[in-house]
Amino acid sequence: MLIFLFFFTIYFISIIGLGFQTKKLLSPLNITSIGEAGILGLFTISFIITFFHLFFPISDFFNVLILLFGMIFFLTNYKAIKLNFKIEKSSIIILIFLSIFLFFNHKPNEDFGFYHLPYVVNLKSEKIIFGLSNLQINQGWNSMWLNLHSFFSFKYNGYKTIYIVNILFYLFINLVFLKKIFYLNISKEKSELLTKYFSIAFFCFFNIKFARLNSFGIDVPSNFLLILSILYFFKTLHSHENRISNLKFLSIFIVFAFMSRISNALFLLLPIYLIFRLGLFSTIVKSKFFIFMILFLLVWIIQQFVYTGCFIFPYKFFCYSEASWYDSDFLENFKVSTTYANKSFSSYTGDMSYENYHNKLNWVSTWFLRTKIEIMEYLIAFLIPFLFLIFKKKMKIKNLFNLFFFNQPTLILIILIFFSALLWFLNSPVIRMGNHFIFLLLFLLLFILLNYFGQLRFSSKKNIYILIFFVFVFHLSKNIVRVNGDFSKKTFFPEFQNIDFETIKILNKKIHINMVREGNTIQSRVCWDVPFLCTTDDDFDVKIKNSYVFIKKN
Repeated sequence: MLIFLFFFTIYFISIIGLGFQTKKLLSPLNITSIGEAGILGLFTISFIITFFHLFFPISDFFNVLILLFGMIFFLTNYKAIKLNFKIEKSSIIILIFLSIFLFFNHKPNEDFGFYHLPYVVNLKSEKIIFGLSNLQINQGWNSMWLNLHSFFSFKYNGYKTIYIVNILFYLFINLVFLKKIFYLNISKEKSELLTKYFSIAFFCFFNIKFARLNSFGIDVPSNFLLILSILYFFKTLHSHENRISNLKFLSIFIVFAFMSRISNALFLLLPIYLIFRLGLFSTIVKSKFFIFMILFLLVWIIQQFVYTGCFIFPYKFFCYSEASWYDSDFLENFKVSTTYANKSFSSYTGDMSYENYHNKLNWVSTWFLRTKIEIMEYLIAFLIPFLFLIFKKKMKIKNLFNLFFFNQPTLILIILIFFSALLWFLNSPVIRMGNHFIFLLLFLLLFILLNYFGQLRFSSKKNIYILIFFVFVFHLSKNIVRVNGDFSKKTFFPEFQNIDFETIKILNKKIHINMVREGNTIQSRVCWDVPFLCTTDDDFDVKIKNSYVFIKKN
């Protein structure tokens, strides 16, 4: 526990310091919560990691340097940080207490040994690898969240601290929601009603449904970054105070969500739309913020191209087939391993062929039977807290419906959510990947109906405190039940599987091949923390040019 608290504290201080320093560089940017500073710090670190990985590996020494700079920035910005910390001190203490139980005896995500950890091992062992997707198709998805993982892992301790990034994300997201819940004066500014209800609904959903660390993966961070961006979309529209600052946070959250999972791509249109609607084009384009965001996107696109030969993945139109590492079968293999695999063909018991099953919507009935319980669990987790707040003393707000929902911005938002949900459903309908689209749409529809029929009601602070108390009790109970036994025999850091592998050499590069095949668990047939280069398939060729590694399919 002491080791966990040590690393947690060091990372927390450094990230907050980097967040406040970035605020200065991108001014005007008004930080109103430690949570905002933390997410801004994570965003900055992910840019640093991605940029410098173009030129050298992300070594333990490099990570320590970033930590030291972050701690220095914490000290230089201490007055501003202290002011925010005083306001949120109670929330931070409670969330850190819950984080201890969340981290304690956690098990890695199901994809952790498959491609999350091997991806990090590659980042820390070698500068950017041309054709990394040819080593393993999943490593061709350059999720910014996986890039960020490399900052939280050290070779010397066996990568055990890697999930502290998810703990900090849990802390920062909750702090943003709680600040919006308790520090908005609705009686003075009715437009904040939507912001408050939105924050309560998704705060409860986050803590009830995602109370286990191994459920985070890439999906929860990217989903909730997008959810936060919608919160700031409404704040930008309905609050003249700090409008440019809110727009910048909106842009940061959306870009971060998009670079963590490409299915969020349509929402990149939101900040562009608002910039033109609010007449801020000249102000934004001439700012350091705009240059920073363009540079960040460019670095991310370069990384994607180096990994796959495609500038925007997975669309063939954006691929450069003349690249020596480009695999012409890559996109088809991606389609088979994700789009087809995620439509529950393994559960199908009929006589349709593989192709016919995936044709049109023939797969929907099987998919629904397999996922209906999971869908119900998500719905219950989202709706119960929301309904609890509705059935309170009624307060009539005559014009709120017109103010919020009969306008162009909200219509555009609903269209973007609908089409994102549709694309998710038709291509990769795994609930954990697209639940945020469903519940964003559900929230807006409920809010519209409740306003229209005059049933939306305020809740007192007392009732909100009661709700949050029970949400935290549920969250804590779920983790205590998960541990289920003698705490003295448990551990804070997870154990990784020992993998049996064979080592060969190609051009002085050691290639480690997993030797476990059929008859064993899936988790024993992947690479985990086996040193670079590890593979379960030796059907590729390795070349070295100007000290860069090129991997090409045979």
